[in-house]
Amino acid sequence: MNSTKTAKTRFEDWQDRRQYLRSLKPDHPRIALQLKLLDFLISRYQDSPAAHQPVRVGFRRELQWNDRRITVHHHLGRGNVAGAENREDAEQRMVALVHRMMSDEHHEDEGDEPASFPAAPRIPIVYYNVDWQVRLGWNVDGAIRRALAGYPMLSETCLKHLSARLTKVSREDSSALELFLQCENRNILTWTVKIWRDRVAQEKFTGWITETLAARIRHSDNQPQAAELIRERLADDNAQVRIAASHMIAKIGDLDDIALLSDLLALPLARDEDPNERDALIKAIRGLAERLG
Repeated sequence: MNSTKTAKTRFEDWQDRRQYLRSLKPDHPRIALQLKLLDFLISRYQDSPAAHQPVRVGFRRELQWNDRRITVHHHLGRGNVAGAENREDAEQRMVALVHRMMSDEHHEDEGDEPASFPAAPRIPIVYYNVDWQVRLGWNVDGAIRRALAGYPMLSETCLKHLSARLTKVSREDSSALELFLQCENRNILTWTVKIWRDRVAQEKFTGWITETLAARIRHSDNQPQAAELIRERLADDNAQVRIAASHMIAKIGDLDDIALLSDLLALPLARDEDPNERDALIKAIRGLAERLG
């Protein structure tokens, strides 16, 4: 079950999905469960203005992506994979979409400001000197702390260093976390999600660092950017990350994520699928409906 961008409303999209599922095998446990969820949504939101807003990526029964990555990137691309004629074409469109997204993020990180923005503050020389100290391992924390005191941004070298330390789950590196949280780079949320993802992939679901990173991701000031980054993790190669991303989407996602989660729920069982993944998707749909209703 998949989707493409249309002018219909979320409520109409849910109705279309329900009608399609009823045309299949409604007694199949997986389909029956999806129908139950859609009945719940339609009943709960029938009088809600939010449900009658345009859907971000609407359902079309002629699109049948039996692939997790294509499904997720189809939604991330707002339906841009929908024009594909076959799986190979869809994968090419998906790769092009990912490259474009990465290119946009790269250009954003280069620091180019529109001409109307005020001049950037003068960057202290210590900001440039810290890289060689990091590479040589000389009083690294002190060097980074001095750099942050004069300018609240860090170079990629420094961020890679802190990321490597925070990803190690054998110890809770409080000093690295303290320095990382002081950083105000425009792409700091991307780094936050990356480190959180790497810790979850090592089954480090709790602990001070993992929970602090998760709290930053959930913070209201970071939405909807955080939700977009977490949606990508729904196609992660690691099942534990996919499950954790489902739980996170329930807390920071929007009503349009119900379509994405429903499409993932409709996929055939995959070899690398964890037995708990379907339950996580179902709980996320219910969580979104209850939080936003």
